[in-house]
Amino acid sequence: MYWFPRPPYMRYALVLCLVLAALWLELRPHPTERYPFARADLAAGSALSPSDIAWRDLPAGFLEAPSLDGALARPVRAGEPLRPSDFSTTDLDPPDGWWSLELDLPSDVVPGQQVRLVVLPSQGIEPPDPIPAVVVSAGSPETGPLATGSEGRIAVPPELAATAATAVAENRVTVLLGSPG
Repeated sequence: MYWFPRPPYMRYALVLCLVLAALWLELRPHPTERYPFARADLAAGSALSPSDIAWRDLPAGFLEAPSLDGALARPVRAGEPLRPSDFSTTDLDPPDGWWSLELDLPSDVVPGQQVRLVVLPSQGIEPPDPIPAVVVSAGSPETGPLATGSEGRIAVPPELAATAATAVAENRVTVLLGSPG
């Protein structure tokens, strides 16, 4: 009479463990993080608002999450992820040959933003055309009930620097904001 050998139960158990481990690795939930993407085209120098950001889930650690403070250092197209290198919280250098001066700026300006200085007329003197300028640094906003904005620095072209400095010293200047970038 022929006796069958005992089945290899240990091998069966080992194969079953390997199959279960492989299934667990394939089907387990992967940790994700919410990551900011540009919802629309954003210009360099613009500050972000919540409506400019679309949040998407990505695998954890896939991209480095940026701090959304500061202004954009480069233009960002719609759908691109926002990276830490896209933001500039530092002050900008004035363009070559331009002069910079300090004055009170609106609280929502960002470095790199285009502005115009409107010189208010003085008695008997015709006001000059608006002076183009670029925000070089924006200070921290003032707080309190009488806060008007923030102290900042702007750069103006050399041919209009004396006019701008005189108007700022005499407190006869108003700042017009252009679109950021």
